[in-house]
Formats: sequence, structure tokens, C-alpha cells
Amino acid sequence: MKYTYFITTPGYSPNSYIARQTTAGRVNGSYFKFGDTNHVNKLDIRNGYTTHNPDIGVFALLRNDATDFNLGTAIKAFLREELKLEPVSGEWFFADFEAIKQLRKVMRENDELAFDVHNAGELLDSIKTALTS
Repeated sequence: MKYTYFITTPGYSPNSYIARQTTAGRVNGSYFKFGDTNHVNKLDIRNGYTTHNPDIGVFALLRNDATDFNLGTAIKAFLREELKLEPVSGEWFFADFEAIKQLRKVMRENDELAFDVHNAGELLDSIKTALTS
């Protein structure tokens, strides 16, 4: 079984954020990332990132029941293709403080649930609402 994780930085504290300079001016928010893994433990995932950044929050770990479906990869493609978001660094996206609070809420509500190609659409719709409201 595979898993998809959702992490944010800053994010160890739910109210932490950074100020980032954008074309629209300074924006408070957080970086976020979705990824696929075989690890079932949030602490293991967090520990993999804290070697270079201690302010990482693992907000959700979702199950991928289908062996041929990578939910994290599908979400990243959705962010790029449907929402026209581009990563700001590697695979890290950025969202303003209000959007990241909504996205964290959505992902916490889906934490530990199982997804496959047949039921991922509802999650993608919730992600879209969180990031575009």
C-alpha cells in the first residue's frame, strides 16, 4: 500500500507563516507539498524533512489503495494543470495564509482516508475550493 502526505512549512505550529515577496507585494503564507511514500508514519515523514528544516508540519497521510495510482502525483498535476499554480521551489507550492488554513483544514478532514482514481475527484474539488476561495 502507498500513502500520500501533505506537509507545510512553516507549519509545525498551525499559526506559523512567512512573508514572501510576490508580484502582488508581500504575502503572508506557507509553502506546501504533496508527495507519495511507502511510509505509514507521520513522524518518519517529518523526520525526513527536519534535517534541513525543523518547522515542518505533516497535516495528513492518506492511503492509496490502488497500486497503480499515485495520489500525490495526481494532486501536483491538478495544481499545475487545473489551478495553473507553479511550484516556487522544486515541488513546493505557496499559498497565502487564509488559503493555507483552509487547505490544512481540508487535508486534516481527509487524514487517514483511502483514495483511488475513482474517488479522488471529491478531494481535488475540496483542494480547489480551499485554494481559490
